[in-house]
Amino acid sequence: MKDRLKRALFSLGFLPWFHAARNRRHLTVAMFHRVLSVQDERWHAADPAYTVSVDLFEQCVLFFKKHYHVVTVDQVMRAHEQGGTLPSRALLITIDDGWADTEQYAAPILSRHGLPAVVFVAAATVDSQELFWEEALVAASRTGSLTEHQLCELAQAAGVHVTNPPIADLIARLKSKPDARRIASAILGTLQSHPQPMMSTAQLQHLGSDGIAIGGHGASHTPLTVAPAPAEELAESRRMLGALTEKGCACAPVMSFPHGARNPQVVRMAFESGFKLLFTSDPYLNVLSNGRPASGILGRIEIPAGAIQDRSGRWRRDLLALWLFTRPARASD
Repeated sequence: MKDRLKRALFSLGFLPWFHAARNRRHLTVAMFHRVLSVQDERWHAADPAYTVSVDLFEQCVLFFKKHYHVVTVDQVMRAHEQGGTLPSRALLITIDDGWADTEQYAAPILSRHGLPAVVFVAAATVDSQELFWEEALVAASRTGSLTEHQLCELAQAAGVHVTNPPIADLIARLKSKPDARRIASAILGTLQSHPQPMMSTAQLQHLGSDGIAIGGHGASHTPLTVAPAPAEELAESRRMLGALTEKGCACAPVMSFPHGARNPQVVRMAFESGFKLLFTSDPYLNVLSNGRPASGILGRIEIPAGAIQDRSGRWRRDLLALWLFTRPARASD
């Protein structure tokens, strides 16, 4: 019955009506990480929590075109700083990390439908042949290359005292332990045999022709709240954007926090580093006052595959509508 009700709320027009009325003065920021073809060899190693198929991504793009006015990050900056205004039901598409598949799969879909986006890139990953240690751990687990001994070492480093702990739990613990993260990287160093996972400079240069801007995402992808030198991470991110701009890339002084981690000190340092907009992973819609964001710190809504498909893996527009349209709204962080 609940499933039928969800479908009916959308098909009878209630959800679109609710969205048109309630969200006309809100900025929605959609967040993706990886977009892959299910035929791509990377599909089976990628973290399913942060990966959507090309078909699902295209359905999301078509949904955005129908129910929102999709804007550029420059429009959001102008509205915040220079007195510009955003249209009703504005939506910004963001993609985190700088995966090579962003240029290979997501960018062509966005270009085909004439929609802009912004990609947040960790400076140290550009032209890198290595995965983030978190993704390497997921890949090793999903492909069966993580041995029981290695898993025990990781659990000990993370302070987890159970047999065969879930990978997600290990990662969550290791993120807050700098020493443990180094141990994880050392253990997984021999397992990172994959096609080039992160974008090259040439790929980043190509994004501009597809209407996609580049923003910062720290340097090492370490949560800035536990990084040994967060100010240097931010400075390196700004240097990367400057160097990419000189090479013809379409860069913007905006950033998203790696892992969504921040505190008042990190926020202050980010603004002092010259970033104009800061994007969180807090799942709220951003209230607009006269078409302008009240804050330079903006919430984003992650769009995981599991939330917008039924149990058979079929795309459900009513589920995406419920996922996005009904989120709480905040005027400032």
